Amino acid sequence: MSDKQEATEVTKKAASLGISLDWWALAVALGLALFVWAGWIKRVPW
Repeated sequence: MSDKQEATEVTKKAASLGISLDWWALAVALGLALFVWAGWIKRVPW
C-alpha cells in the first residue's frame, strides 16, 4: 500500500468521526484556557 493510499484511509477515518484534528486541538486548547480562567488550574508550568 502506498503512502498516498494510507493517507487517504486515515483522512476517511477522521472524516467519519465528524471532527477534524484541527477542531479537536481547538477544543482542547479552549478547554484548558477555561480551566485556567476558572481557577481549576492555578499555575501553568512553562
